[in-house]
Amino acid sequence: MAVPRQQELNASTRRGSVEALGESVRSAAQFGHALWEAQGGPAALQVTRGRVAIINGYPAPGDVALLLETPETMGFAGRGGHWQHEAVDATRGCGLSYAPPTAMGSVPRVTLHLDGC
Repeated sequence: MAVPRQQELNASTRRGSVEALGESVRSAAQFGHALWEAQGGPAALQVTRGRVAIINGYPAPGDVALLLETPETMGFAGRGGHWQHEAVDATRGCGLSYAPPTAMGSVPRVTLHLDGC
């Protein structure tokens, strides 16, 4: 009886971690957009951790992580705008993806993948 409960607690904790990272990615994208506007709409931003390419006013998928703090992504393997929870097999969906807007004036998408957590 304890094992199923422990598994559900672990899954719930992983889902919470994905949701928290999703909020951090949304905030990072908004921050990048605000910097982009403040600097007059350049093609790229220079930030402490590197150069952030801009697509339709928001960070490119491969660069949005440069606007996150390292602790925010602990426990995740990230690449190209996708993060997978490291405690779950990569073939299962337990993570998130980020996509910049498809047109100026739109907003980026952060999609949570919680089914496999």
